[in-house]
Amino acid sequence: MNDRTPDPGHDATVPDAGANRYARLKDIVTRALARPREQHRAFLDEACAGDEALRRDAEALLGQDASLDVLRTAAFGAPPVLDTSPDHIGPYHIHGVLGEGGMGVVYRARQDAPVRRDVALKVIRQGMDSARIVARFALERQTLARMDHPNVARLYDAGATDDGRPFFAMELVDGQPITRAAETRGLDLQARLALFVDVCRGVRHAHQKGVIHRDLKPSNILVADVDGRPVPKIIDFGIAKAIDVEAGDLTMAGRAPGTPAYMSPEQAGVSAAPIDTRTDVYALGVVLYELLAGRPPWRFESGTPAELYRVLHDATATRPSAIRPGVPRMRPADLAGDLDSIVLKAIEGDPERRYASVEQLLEDLERYRQGRPVEARAGTWSYRAGKFVGRHRLATTAAAVLTIVVLAFTAITVWQSRLLVRERDAAVLAGERARANADFLERLFRTANPREAGNRNMTAFDLLRAGVAQLDADASLDPRVKAEMYLTLGLALANLDEFDAGIAALRRGLEASIGTYGRESLETAEHLHRLGDILRQHGERDEAFALLNEALAIRQRLTSGDSYEIADSYNNIAMLGVDTGRYREADELQTRSVAMHLRLTGPDSPEIAVPLNNLSLVKRRQGRLEEALALARRAWAILQNGDDQGSALLARQNIATILDAMGQPAAAEAIYLELIEQSRDLLGPDHSRVLSLEDLVATTRQEQGDLDGAAARFAALEPRIRRVLGDDAMLVTVVMRDRGLLDRARGDLPQAERRLREALGRHLAATGPHHFRIPSFRRALADVLADRGQLAESEAQLRLLLTELPAADDYPYLERALALRSLARTLDLQGRPGEAAAARREAAEVDAGIAR
Repeated sequence: MNDRTPDPGHDATVPDAGANRYARLKDIVTRALARPREQHRAFLDEACAGDEALRRDAEALLGQDASLDVLRTAAFGAPPVLDTSPDHIGPYHIHGVLGEGGMGVVYRARQDAPVRRDVALKVIRQGMDSARIVARFALERQTLARMDHPNVARLYDAGATDDGRPFFAMELVDGQPITRAAETRGLDLQARLALFVDVCRGVRHAHQKGVIHRDLKPSNILVADVDGRPVPKIIDFGIAKAIDVEAGDLTMAGRAPGTPAYMSPEQAGVSAAPIDTRTDVYALGVVLYELLAGRPPWRFESGTPAELYRVLHDATATRPSAIRPGVPRMRPADLAGDLDSIVLKAIEGDPERRYASVEQLLEDLERYRQGRPVEARAGTWSYRAGKFVGRHRLATTAAAVLTIVVLAFTAITVWQSRLLVRERDAAVLAGERARANADFLERLFRTANPREAGNRNMTAFDLLRAGVAQLDADASLDPRVKAEMYLTLGLALANLDEFDAGIAALRRGLEASIGTYGRESLETAEHLHRLGDILRQHGERDEAFALLNEALAIRQRLTSGDSYEIADSYNNIAMLGVDTGRYREADELQTRSVAMHLRLTGPDSPEIAVPLNNLSLVKRRQGRLEEALALARRAWAILQNGDDQGSALLARQNIATILDAMGQPAAAEAIYLELIEQSRDLLGPDHSRVLSLEDLVATTRQEQGDLDGAAARFAALEPRIRRVLGDDAMLVTVVMRDRGLLDRARGDLPQAERRLREALGRHLAATGPHHFRIPSFRRALADVLADRGQLAESEAQLRLLLTELPAADDYPYLERALALRSLARTLDLQGRPGEAAAARREAAEVDAGIAR
């Protein structure tokens, strides 16, 4: 945070100063102040009883040059008021006390001449009334009086009482502190930001007049109703600056006046940096943090010098989005990204990394509100492209395309940035590609603009298809950019479940890449890799296997040592192994991918989170549920506050699925319901992931015994999936299987058999016998056949299932144990107890292998 060598009196290892310790410190200093200064050392020897940290804090307080009364006030707050309020102070009639603080008392007062008005009258306490301070007030009044802003409480007058104590007469604001006002009024995110922007404008105005506040905090920012709308007003402006002229009068161990929770490190004396307008920027950042997260970023018990140093020196604030506040209609995802970055930049400990002015903070907030890139975040092309897409949202275009195009652009840009670092003219190429990509995107969205092109009914699919057609027709486009844009649009189409169109675009991108770079190139390897993974997801696994392995071979030949590209190849080939039941191979490759990412990025990088989650998936399929859960939670912890919300949702879903497999359906359902809402916002209401989550909610309802509720959900869901995704969609067969299991639970065995036979037949036709879902389909049918007395066919289905599973020397996994138990039951029903017992023993051995 700073370059200053730690002061011996500021011990970063001091134990936490709780309320009891602070009370003890207060008692010791108060008792010492009752003694002559020359007796302080001997008294502290006895009172601190060997507690060096406590002694250092006491000495720091006692070592000030201020008067004893001022020290008591600065250290412990206002002494008890022994007399009643005066009838008047100067020309002001006193009508009660509004509040008290360490510096003075604020009265409600009435001025009768030369104008009649109510005012807030702040009177400085005795001991803070030196001749220099009083003189300074007279000068400061001239500066403060020039301030005229709707968000700054006006300073009307300044003077001195009959006994020489300074006072200020200020505009009386009948309002609540900004944080309390936001809470009691139920303000949403945008309303809170609007209030805060007004506050920033007020502070900017004061800075332009040469005034620094130095004590910005919610209680000094009051919100009142003006013409029917909430308006924030900053109070006490300039008072801290005026009093600070004689620093010794108020400093505590080198600390300027202020409130610990809102003081910058330089104001607290933790940093040697000068106090300037950036000090107010810091305090504003803390107020914004509290408005968004519901609490300040730091917690203080005593505000002692040692505690200030311990908390503020090299401290790292938690992102506001990670606090999960109970703010109306505000979700962590609303804060993640831009707002997190703005707040954290404002409260940077090092002033050089903080916003240089309130103006810069205001500009970033306005950029955020307009959907433009903010300066607090890295200005990568993919980030700026995403903001461009968001600003050009069309009412008639599905929201999902906006998010998914951005995700595709981001993926390609990450690959480009990795590739370009290997090239001599990286900066030139990066600039050329960024400009060409941005130009293409601009033209694409002009195509979709209903005012320019008359396309008032354009859908998400239409927009992306128009982009592909634009690429096909534009012969002048740089071939490098054309190859990359085919790749981008192909991925976006596939992620919208438009697999056929997406695969077609990806094949054109592969052809363009081969024509531009040749087949033996890292660029072409990327196209092979991406096309192979989409083919895998679409069920075309033989071609996927060939393309993914070719991409890996090219990358290994052209890259020495560890590389992101090789690690990504391991990851996607491992996922293909999961899809086809090759769990041992998948485990080995995914472990290798995680290890390589770990070496390249470190344990907490977002780069490693997706491979971690995929390794968790492998472990789950093997039945290693505890290992799987730990890996999934680690992945989600990394992803939940980042920009890749799509991957974060997948990690969270993986956690829920594991909990369900561990016999916790209620916990799983709660997560699934949360994910449905988040996925609808991110991907649209009819995306396959949303529909799949709704199927999972129905199954957890069944597992909890709510058979009627599950049946109602399934009955509404299946026709919706057929309408949105088509009758041949894989998700249709999954829902048919799950409905068949529900039919069995409700006792409708004929209907269960019909559904399960059809589901198994459709799935086999689409994927072949080695897809990871086939065991559950075949076992479900076998169990229903046994229930109906069709024992020979039940046994045949289970024995076929066992032959289709990975070889016996492969890793043991859950489906083998489940199939063996179903076989044991069928054999028992046939009167073959010896064979049934052997099947159960083998199932127990599988369980033991999983446990190991």
